Amino acid sequence: MRALILDFDGLMVDTEWPALEAWRVVYARFGATLAVEDWVKCVGSKYGEAFDPVDHLEAQVGRRLEREALIAERGALKAQAVADAPLMPGVLDRIAEARTLGWAVGVASSSGADWVLGHLDRLNLRAAVDAVRTSDDVERVKPHPDVYLSAAQGLGVAPVDCVVCEDSLNGVRAARAAGMFAVAVPNRVTALLDFSEADLRVVSLTELRLVDRVGSLGLAGSSGSSGSSGTGGTGGTGGTGGTARFDEG
Repeated sequence: MRALILDFDGLMVDTEWPALEAWRVVYARFGATLAVEDWVKCVGSKYGEAFDPVDHLEAQVGRRLEREALIAERGALKAQAVADAPLMPGVLDRIAEARTLGWAVGVASSSGADWVLGHLDRLNLRAAVDAVRTSDDVERVKPHPDVYLSAAQGLGVAPVDCVVCEDSLNGVRAARAAGMFAVAVPNRVTALLDFSEADLRVVSLTELRLVDRVGSLGLAGSSGSSGSSGTGGTGGTGGTGGTARFDEG
């Protein structure tokens, strides 16, 4: 059995630019600015791992602010901006190709279950994946490997047999730490990053051909079905909502 595991934010749906712009609206109320070079440090992870936008704003204004209120304000702005956002180019093609090869398909995100599952439902994609793992399923998010290892377990696939597609450096590092083949697919926020740690970098999912990876990875495309039960996998996010977390994965 082989598997394709997709990140969600910035890879399946362009949420990362709206996330940045939402924070910039908040910052502007205080006469502050947020550079993409700073913001990108936390993309794919959670606040505080490498960058905290509230701490950064407080440093600029020189005083403590209402953290939860700011995060809620920014969250509402982001949600409004991406409410009708379409799938990124190539997502459906890669899922279809994985199915043709007999591979399982999963989603692994540092964001919370409500966010990820809500958008998968909106896009009619919940039934297209065999397992979904989010920050609600693990103690540590990306760049730690936990969410990818959990996804592989839910799919019933060994980590070495998984191809991961990621838009963030934190995500690439998580996939590599899990022992998986990491494909970097930068977006307009993360394009400035050095993705030399990835096994492969493509401009878009439309460029990626999983069938080409079969030979180069020494993988054999499975002729069977994914073998996973249900659209949420076993013991994972599935259809249950979770506590909101302030993550960017």
